[in-house]
Amino acid sequence: PWLGSPAPVAAQDDANVTPLTFRTYDDVTLQGYLHRSAKGGRSPVVMLLHGYGDDPNKSDYPALARALAEKGFN
Repeated sequence: PWLGSPAPVAAQDDANVTPLTFRTYDDVTLQGYLHRSAKGGRSPVVMLLHGYGDDPNKSDYPALARALAEKGFN
């Protein structure tokens, strides 16, 4: 609550990308995207976290997430 409401995430055009919102055990809401692995099945997960107040859509994160998904990571 003291961090304020999370900013909405920008739309993604990729069918393998799903918007995701969840609350942590200490009641912090995290928003982002799940980029599913191109290899399917159970794949390792990588979480990319940007600085508070930064706009992840104005960074290299979307391209990095796509590249990781192509290599078999969620």
